[in-house]
Amino acid sequence: MKSNPIRLITILLAGVLLCSELFAEESRGQIPFQELPKETRDILAPLEKHWHKVKPKQQKWILARAQSADPSARERVRRMAQRLKDLSPEKRKRLRKIKKQYDKMSPGQRQKLRQRYENTSPQERR
Repeated sequence: MKSNPIRLITILLAGVLLCSELFAEESRGQIPFQELPKETRDILAPLEKHWHKVKPKQQKWILARAQSADPSARERVRRMAQRLKDLSPEKRKRLRKIKKQYDKMSPGQRQKLRQRYENTSPQERR
């Protein structure tokens, strides 16, 4: 089979356009940090520097908790954001690796892990 240069260029161009559209779609859902309400920005202030790197779906999840009517839920989000900011680069890298492993787990494995965590004492959790 003889390769056709026009066909090859067309396929490559289509691939580039598809990839650029997929990346553009990902960034369309981004919520700019400065557009958040002041109270929410105050809670999430430790995440401001990295907010643009957070996927839109995760941003929405974080915002739902940060804007919760429950003051204790807002405080948990604020503490989580501060802990993440205070992590050393090595610990942050280790946390990303653990998160990737968690994402690869089946729902059943995740449920078992959650149950095991819930059954541990606060001292063991630390």
